[in-house]
Amino acid sequence: GVEPSTITNFNGFVGWAAVGGMGTHTVIGEAPQHLPFEADVRFMRGEFVGADGRNHHGAFSFI
Repeated sequence: GVEPSTITNFNGFVGWAAVGGMGTHTVIGEAPQHLPFEADVRFMRGEFVGADGRNHHGAFSFI
């Protein structure tokens, strides 16, 4: 599978959603435009070994 994080020494929980579809861009007085979109949404909570060699605990979200 695909590694959901670039932090490879991470121990914890990861939530990940990759979604896409079509959206509608509207401007008053103009015809609506249908445009594609993609979103990569992730959250992480746990511990990792930092560049300083110490264990760190924390939470992170990427929207």
